[in-house]
Amino acid sequence: MEKFYLFRKYLIVIIVLFFIIGQINLLASDKNNKKYKENEVRFKGLMHIWYAIGMDSSESGYSTGFNLRRTRLKSYGNLNKSMKWYMQFAYDKQKPSILDAAIDIKFFKNVYMKIGKQATPGSISGAVTSVSKLKFVERAMFVKNWSNNSGLSSYRTIGVQIYGTLFNKKLLYALMAGNPDANNLFTPSVSNSDYSGNEAIQLFARIEYNLFRQLKIGSFFIDGNESLINSEKTSIGFHCLYNSSKIYAKGEYIQGNNTNDNVKTVYSGAQVVFGYKIKKIEPIIRYDYYISDPDASDIKKYSNFTIGMNFIYSKNFKVLLNYVYRSEKINEVKDFLNNDIFYINFQTQF
Repeated sequence: MEKFYLFRKYLIVIIVLFFIIGQINLLASDKNNKKYKENEVRFKGLMHIWYAIGMDSSESGYSTGFNLRRTRLKSYGNLNKSMKWYMQFAYDKQKPSILDAAIDIKFFKNVYMKIGKQATPGSISGAVTSVSKLKFVERAMFVKNWSNNSGLSSYRTIGVQIYGTLFNKKLLYALMAGNPDANNLFTPSVSNSDYSGNEAIQLFARIEYNLFRQLKIGSFFIDGNESLINSEKTSIGFHCLYNSSKIYAKGEYIQGNNTNDNVKTVYSGAQVVFGYKIKKIEPIIRYDYYISDPDASDIKKYSNFTIGMNFIYSKNFKVLLNYVYRSEKINEVKDFLNNDIFYINFQTQF
C-alpha cells in the first residue's frame, strides 16, 4: 500500500517526463534540420585577472597579490530551429568545473524550456546577469550569501526551467524545479538494491516587468526542503533597475532563511547602485548591507560602501577599479576592523 501511494504521489512527474521525451523526439525529427548552418559548434569565452590589496591586522597593515579569478569557455549550437544546447567550462580561482550544461527547447512563440545545469531564476544580481556585464569587481555580499544559503553552486543548480515573455515581451516569467542542494545529486542505479535522496525539490519563480524600455521591476521566490535531513531553504527578493546608455541605477532587497537540522538562520540584505557613463569612463557607487541571524555570529550587520571606476576600452576589454570601505556592527557597537579592499579587475572576452 505504501508503494502505491508513493507511485501516485509522483505520477504527475512521470507524465511530465513522458511529455518532455515526446516533445524532444518530435523536435529532433525536424525535416529541415539539415538546412541549419547553426549546427556547427561555436565558442566564446572570457578571462578576469585581479590585483587586490586587502587591509589586515599584520605588521604591514595589508596583504596583496594577483588572482586568476575567472577563466571560462562556452560552447554552444543549434540542433534544429527549435532546440539549442550549451556548455560552459570554468577555471575559477584555479579550480576546474562545469558551470552550465543544458538543452534549450522552444515549444511555442513565447514558451521555452531549459533542462540541465543552469542559472536559477532568482536574484537579478546572481547568474541572471552575466559576469561579463557586472558593474563591480565583486557581487554584493548579501547576494553571495543568498546563493550559499539557497544551496546553489555559482548561482546554479540542476533541474528543469520553463520561461518566456508575455504582453508584447513586457513581462518576463520563469519557473524552475531543481535540486535543493546543487552539489548533492540523486543517482539511483540498477546496481543498488535501494536508494537514498531527497523527498522534495526546490522551486524557483521569477517575474520582471518592463515599465518602459530602460526601467524594469521584478521579484523572485524560492522554496525548497530536504526532509531526510530536516532542511528548508526559502527566500524572496525584489529589484528595480534603470539602465540607459548613460545612467545605471539599481535597488535590490532579499530576505530568507536556511534551516538545517532544526537550526534556523535568518538573513536579509539590500543594495543601492548608481553609475553614470561619460564616453568610455563610468564612475559608479554602491552601498550594500547584510544582516545575519543574531544567534549565528557575533557580527550582527555588515555594511559595505564601494566606489568604482570602470574604463571601457572596447566591447572586448575593460578595467574595473574598486575601493570597498567595510564596517561591521558587533554587539550593537561599531567595530572598525581593518578589512577594507582595493582591487583592479582586468577583463577580456572573445
